[in-house]
Amino acid sequence: MLAPLTPYTTRAVHSIYLGDNLEILRRHVPDGAAALIYIDPPFNTGRAQARTRLKTVRSVSGDRVGFKGQRYGTVKMGSRAYPDRFDDYLAFLEPRLREAYRALAPEGTLYFHIDYREVHYCKVLLDGIFGRDSFLNEIIWAYDYGGRPTRRWPPKHDNILVSGGSCRLRRAREISCSTSSRAAAPPARRASRRSGASSSWMSTLKPSR
Repeated sequence: MLAPLTPYTTRAVHSIYLGDNLEILRRHVPDGAAALIYIDPPFNTGRAQARTRLKTVRSVSGDRVGFKGQRYGTVKMGSRAYPDRFDDYLAFLEPRLREAYRALAPEGTLYFHIDYREVHYCKVLLDGIFGRDSFLNEIIWAYDYGGRPTRRWPPKHDNILVSGGSCRLRRAREISCSTSSRAAAPPARRASRRSGASSSWMSTLKPSR
């Protein structure tokens, strides 16, 4: 049975750091301290990315209509932008992923969020750092908002690559094997397994409706 993680700081655990995550990981996160790491880097779109913060205030002459017809005015709080273009994108990512690997607990899980432009290269990079056997799954985040190009298929999904430490990998395999075996194995195959014969099969588990 895995021992619980011990806190790596005596200060407030729920701390938010503003800055380059590479330096923050190196300075503030010891080896094996993180049970879960989620990374959402720039996607290397080749375009400037800008975000504007807005707030709304109730106003009879507002430019927006809300619940029950109430009107609201929009107040711009500020904007930030960055050039989302890298001459060597993987060289930017690699030291950060190596720090994540160092900081991840043996039973921890890494979620790496990217899109279709770089996901194939990032998967190979992750395999080289975490080990190919540590790859657990790929989550497809599908959505239906945004523009729709007319000359190509619209890119309406992001990719989240999931990798785990050695203990997490072993536990996931044990749970998967025991669950699918009990749910999917016909009686004859269960009997053959008890008698020592080897067999394998594939099963898809679907939630009940």
